[in-house]
Amino acid sequence: MTTLDTGVTVTMSKIPLLTEEAGNWITWKTCIEAKLASIDAKNIILRKEPCPPSHNSNPDLTPAENQAAAALVLDKQSDWDKHDAKAFNLIVENIDDSHLSLFEDPPVNSSSQIAYGRLLTKYTDTLSGVNAFYTKMELVEHQYTEGDSITELVAFFRTKNARLAGMNKDFDGETLAFLILRSLPKTQEWKNVISNIIQSQSSGSSLMVSIVEA
Repeated sequence: MTTLDTGVTVTMSKIPLLTEEAGNWITWKTCIEAKLASIDAKNIILRKEPCPPSHNSNPDLTPAENQAAAALVLDKQSDWDKHDAKAFNLIVENIDDSHLSLFEDPPVNSSSQIAYGRLLTKYTDTLSGVNAFYTKMELVEHQYTEGDSITELVAFFRTKNARLAGMNKDFDGETLAFLILRSLPKTQEWKNVISNIIQSQSSGSSLMVSIVEA
């Protein structure tokens, strides 16, 4: 466990150390965000609460009023900086050393927003790739059960492919239609059905899910 000196002490409890070997990103993310919420810092790391902007002198106010307004903004900025430092310290205290390289190029400079953002990028991209792989394997290996509705079968493939589309990893229409036909039983009766579907296409046209569904 590594500590970076931010001048802030954070009490630790029930947050697992984030390691690639443990594969515990989801659990860690849930725990760290709950802890950050308890110290009023969650919205800072999620970029929902930016640092208060500096005060600009208002010509309609007296010098004393402008000075008071500027002092109020400085207090708010100081409070935000303290919460940002707490959040950064909490994040760094709960990741293993292998993750620190994420904060080096360019340097994070003790920003909890940037630190958390780089962790999100690392694990969100990785999880998307893993989830897409297993979803695609599910479609490739799926087999139609005799007696089920073809409409339900097509809906299953469409739903899974829509999930892949959300990751920008979906199958094109022709490939999806091929996978649906591939899932059908290998009996002569179903081979005839598949032949009829393919022969019903216009010459030179691509096989589409709508043709299979019809």
